[in-house]
Amino acid sequence: MISLAALLAEPSGWAPVTLVPVESQACSTLHDTVYDVVIGGAGITGLTAAIHAARRGMQVAVLEAGQPGTSASGRNSDFVIPALSRAGRPELEHAWGAARAAAFCGSLSETPNELFGFVRKEGLSCSACQNGWLQPDQLDASDPLWLTWLQALHAGEVKARIIKRDELNMLTGSTHYPAALYLPEDGQIDPLAFTRGLAATCKRLGCMLMEGCVLLDLPREQLHRHVRLETSHGPVFTCRAILATNATSCHGAGKLATAAMLFALLLASYDLPRTGAEEVLQQNVPLSDSSRDMWFFRRLDSTRLITGLLPTTSRLSRELIDITLRQRIERVFGIALARLSALWAGPIGITPRGLPRLLQLAPNVLGWTGCNGRGIARSFPMRRWLAALAADAPAESVSVPVPLQSLRRVHAPRIGVWITRKLVAAERQRRVKESRRGASVAGGHAVASTTNTP
Repeated sequence: MISLAALLAEPSGWAPVTLVPVESQACSTLHDTVYDVVIGGAGITGLTAAIHAARRGMQVAVLEAGQPGTSASGRNSDFVIPALSRAGRPELEHAWGAARAAAFCGSLSETPNELFGFVRKEGLSCSACQNGWLQPDQLDASDPLWLTWLQALHAGEVKARIIKRDELNMLTGSTHYPAALYLPEDGQIDPLAFTRGLAATCKRLGCMLMEGCVLLDLPREQLHRHVRLETSHGPVFTCRAILATNATSCHGAGKLATAAMLFALLLASYDLPRTGAEEVLQQNVPLSDSSRDMWFFRRLDSTRLITGLLPTTSRLSRELIDITLRQRIERVFGIALARLSALWAGPIGITPRGLPRLLQLAPNVLGWTGCNGRGIARSFPMRRWLAALAADAPAESVSVPVPLQSLRRVHAPRIGVWITRKLVAAERQRRVKESRRGASVAGGHAVASTTNTP
């Protein structure tokens, strides 16, 4: 058995990238300067906000308890998907008003083009690929739900179309799904390499990046409207503080973590066989189906396949995880894989309503949470809004579409996590039973399975 906590600490299975070194003079410089903005967390949000603020002429410091990308930003499924995962345009309008909803959807829909353009302009080496993204389902292609889902995407200003089995087979090498939604402007990146590249860009622009710097207490406003941050490297002063640590916040930023429920995503890489796997995701378009027990696949160069699952317990069997994922791969692509090359996990912050939350934690102290499983596409546009607020933009402006709110703790988060895990487990068992029935009807033999769920 292996614990979920252990998998969250396992090295990421993404390709090794060079660490950003810590400058020897960082401590003294950190103490002797009053910054325009200090950002807690060197993930995608924190680093892109730092870059955006620095290019607006602001003096910026980024404090990171570990190393850039060691938490959610470098430990996700790498998909760049602008569509909302759980809430749609009507829910946004109800919560924020029509003007804010329109501004948010418009900005979010432009994220893939903006992000991939940013990668090219900055010269970041992160295996960026804008070939689209697929969301298949077992529904028949004629089912009216496909049109309902497509209209919901179009309402959110997301470009998408429905593709049927033949085209889906051409893109993926799989006949498992009868139809899918295809979002042509979406794509994928190596999230760890992307985050480390952002860190290097920050330093090149003159931002102070301090690794191994733990925030010990929630930042508080002091005299002359300066904010004092107590850190493991001593006090730091700034005009504005931004906590971009999301749901994995701890120590002095731990209060932010109470605004979301913390889940995990297991990720695994498999070596592809030398023969028989040529057609697996041959067009390099990743897929993630619409089930609650999400099946997702991404080709990593010519040798590996990335997949994973949502764990339903905190104590896990590595063997059972391996069996479950092998069954999925064989069922979708019809191939048997030889070896599990890496297994790790990443955190996911889920808000009860599925909406991102921009929070006023104290005077001149901002925070945000609520990626809801779409962290790359949610984090990237947030940089502009956080930098604008750090530069004294009015919070009520529609140019910052996510409304600024006071912190509200999630009620009974453990119960919410427990219920969600039960729903995922039930969906997983339903799929196992369907697989057995299908094999029986076809006169074949079902793949060996178990009633337990990882």
